[in-house]
Amino acid sequence: MSHEHRLHLINNITITNSSDARSTTHSACKGVFEDREKRGFIQRVLTPEPEPFLDPDRDCLGTLTRREEGLQIGSANDEGSCFTLTVSHTPPTQPGELRKLIFGVEFMPDVTKRARFSSATFRVTFERYVNDKSRVPLKIRDIWPTNETGPESETMIGEGWAGSGGLTVGMSNAASLSTSLGKQRSALYTIKGSSQVRGTGVHTSTAKWTFTEDREKGGKKGLDTYPLHVMLPPEDTDIIWIKFWAKAMLVTASGKEIALQLGTEKEQYERTLNLTALYD
Repeated sequence: MSHEHRLHLINNITITNSSDARSTTHSACKGVFEDREKRGFIQRVLTPEPEPFLDPDRDCLGTLTRREEGLQIGSANDEGSCFTLTVSHTPPTQPGELRKLIFGVEFMPDVTKRARFSSATFRVTFERYVNDKSRVPLKIRDIWPTNETGPESETMIGEGWAGSGGLTVGMSNAASLSTSLGKQRSALYTIKGSSQVRGTGVHTSTAKWTFTEDREKGGKKGLDTYPLHVMLPPEDTDIIWIKFWAKAMLVTASGKEIALQLGTEKEQYERTLNLTALYD
């Protein structure tokens, strides 16, 4: 994309909050998401599954900067348990280098109620602008992970166990998931296990990831935090459009499963992303 074309798109698609008549297409993303309070007994009986969290900022403009935490694009909760989505960007540093978007998926169960997230799905579709209003599918060059094992956990079979664990997420080109585990124990033996993340979508315009906790070996430890990388062509991708939806299964202490959804397959979240701020 030429410098003149990029400026034209910015002026006609992404500039907002001004008196310029050309700037009415998009409003800036407010970053405000629905925070649901505890559902009462009658509400839970009438609607056992919560309604999907619909997009309050549909088709808004999100400008990605150099903030390490990224731009939050979605959040869904049930009382004190929630999962969130963020997106950040690493621009090309030399001609021909691919553009990298990093989606962060974080699962935060209410540990005081012994809740956990057992599985999840995240799907995102990419398009690029041809002109001010028209878009075409944007093919993905590569994704990560495609089949990765998460941090290893240990379940102690016996008595007298105590332990603590932590997750470290690597965000470099050679990204990795690692864990540290401190423990004091007197047990008969241990069983090791880990979560699984699988991704597809290379050479298409849609990436999809599934997350599954370790169910066979490690004693159902739940999901944690995961970085997801999407490599896009550098040409004509300073301004892109995405639509996405996500679903996570929250398991309560009693074993009941609650589906938390960001949008639906028919009513997905939509964002226009301005990736030019990192050039400024």
